[in-house]
Amino acid sequence: MTIRAHATKPLSLLRGVTLLACLGASFSQAAVFVQFNPAVPAIGPYPTDFLTVPDSNQKSGLRINMPLPDCKAQPGSCTELSLLNTFDGFNLNPRFRVKFSGPIDVNTLKGGIYFVALENKTNDELGVNRLGQVLKVNKIFYDPLTDTAYGKPDDQMDQHRRYGLVVTDAVKDATGAPVLPDPAYSTCVVTPTGNYCQQLSQLVTSFGSSTFSGKIVSATSFTTLSATSFMERAHDALASHKPIVNKVGKMFNFQDIASWQYRAQTRVNPVVLEDTNLPTKDIYGIGRIGFGTFTSPDFRDSNLFISDPPTLAPVTVPTKTNELSFEIFYPVFPAPKGGYPVVVAAHGFGDHRLGLPLAWAPQLNALGYAVIASTLVGHGSGALGQVVIKEKNGTVTTMPSGGRSVDTDGNGIIDSLEGCPVLGALRTRDCVRQSAFDTMSLIRSIRNGIDLDGDGKVDLDASQMYMLGHSAGGAYGAVALALEPDIRAGAFQETGAPIYDSLRMSDILQPLLVQYVLAGHTPSLLNQGATYNDNFVYRDLPPRVNTVKGAVELQDFFEIGEWITSPADPTSWNPHMTTSPLPGKPRRSILYQMAIGDQTIPNPSATAAIRSAGAIETTRYYRHDFARTIFPYFKVDPVAFSAYLDTDQEKAIAVSAANMFGYFFVTDGQVIFDGNDLMQTVFGGNIWEKPQVLTETLNYLK
Repeated sequence: MTIRAHATKPLSLLRGVTLLACLGASFSQAAVFVQFNPAVPAIGPYPTDFLTVPDSNQKSGLRINMPLPDCKAQPGSCTELSLLNTFDGFNLNPRFRVKFSGPIDVNTLKGGIYFVALENKTNDELGVNRLGQVLKVNKIFYDPLTDTAYGKPDDQMDQHRRYGLVVTDAVKDATGAPVLPDPAYSTCVVTPTGNYCQQLSQLVTSFGSSTFSGKIVSATSFTTLSATSFMERAHDALASHKPIVNKVGKMFNFQDIASWQYRAQTRVNPVVLEDTNLPTKDIYGIGRIGFGTFTSPDFRDSNLFISDPPTLAPVTVPTKTNELSFEIFYPVFPAPKGGYPVVVAAHGFGDHRLGLPLAWAPQLNALGYAVIASTLVGHGSGALGQVVIKEKNGTVTTMPSGGRSVDTDGNGIIDSLEGCPVLGALRTRDCVRQSAFDTMSLIRSIRNGIDLDGDGKVDLDASQMYMLGHSAGGAYGAVALALEPDIRAGAFQETGAPIYDSLRMSDILQPLLVQYVLAGHTPSLLNQGATYNDNFVYRDLPPRVNTVKGAVELQDFFEIGEWITSPADPTSWNPHMTTSPLPGKPRRSILYQMAIGDQTIPNPSATAAIRSAGAIETTRYYRHDFARTIFPYFKVDPVAFSAYLDTDQEKAIAVSAANMFGYFFVTDGQVIFDGNDLMQTVFGGNIWEKPQVLTETLNYLK
């Protein structure tokens, strides 16, 4: 969706006499200049605080004020921009737009466009950028049809911080001549009229001559949004909610279970349950299993959206609550005084509480940790599903599955992903945020004391809690970890970010993105028949010159989707776990695992999450490319390699992954277990690798 709306503010104050002589430049009709009209996003330079209005109810003191398109002709675009106009700043990883008056040499863009970190609007956190820090640009894209350059900052940006965007004459036109300033820009900074031009003039004047390569020929400034504000205030308000915990059924000795099934509700009328047999053989370490429910406030409205108030407005806990199911896997040996240390297991997209958490439990139980898990919003199939356990003595127990998926599109089928990750940016964002609230309510339940075996003692030690998340579990798990000070350390596997980058790059998720998001958008975003090509440029590659019709509109749409989902995105939260804790919160140690060649959570998406946490030193690659060379029957997509248990070799990988997590927790996040000693005997080489440089290619296997 390319924004081509007309200006909403007059620019007569910017269109004055040419004062290029004051800037030491010469001008001719044939020269290429950097166009300057901050009232029009398609011209820019963009982003810009010119497209904001003062708002004392916002943490940044501003509110976005983007011009809207024709809402009858472009209802989808109008809705998205109207939502952004409630935000208090721009995307934390904003896509810049610089428009030229003629063709330029694309190879000079990276050396002539910069971001600069300016003052932070609050003193809430340390931040990842320092005042005056110059950030290079990356992912550069040039559209020759409009002579417009696009790109992203090379480094992570802080929330509610002001930044400068600077263009210098190190950018050359197609003939090799330096690009020149627009007369409107010269007027704005040399004889400033109005608050915006006065601020811009002061900003440009403040830069030293050696700050950038070349002379400044255009600039703007903008403020990033307060991405964590709502969740911070809602977390504080949750202190007033005391979760109600109830036991469901009885405690089961795992070795007494003959068989058990997850019966997923997949249809509405008539109700259809599809059975999945859960494993019982060759599982060691699990002692008992207990089931229960807890209550969690539901912040969503009837449309499953969360309406954010202004970032300084108070947040109250809603009266509506949901009763959610959980299970606990207990070690075989007696609990220490104070209860078992506990791992809160957060599963990912397409999974449920008895999926990957069950695969992790044996190794974590063997190391002394209880494992507790609940189901992500919109997952686990329908609410009428069941868990059926048959014991060796013939006793059969049936319990609710805790399924949380719904028939959102009304076709009578409840898909495993329906209601959460693919039905638009808002539902994606708010299912992650609601799942974070649910996880924090589960953590509060542990803190208040859970006693499923009825012995009068708490089962779990709230002073020894750890977070483990897979895929989307690394998104809502990151929110919980950043906000809950009692979680001592975290580990995440195959977590991707930003959310829309994961969707659009993934071979597995792209069809869902087309079906549920792009196909129904007005105007249409499918630029290649029944599919799309956004001509995406990966990090650290040379600039890409666009040759695909409709690619710019798609990139604009994905940028807006990224901006909308940023309050729930791992890149917004990861710095607050590690380098820049939120007020009153501790720094935490984080371990990341990712598989080379993941086709569901693509490698560049996983490394973006890792980079935002500053966690390359505590990242380990599972070399699925190497493992599959040795054993070609391994699955092509290693997204859930901790749950691939079909062969002894796959089990060895799953065991080593879970052991790495467990020993990381045993050392309170201080030591990462190598994992390769066992692998040497199975594979004849190392399958775990500490990266020296984060990979930025897909690495897909065939």
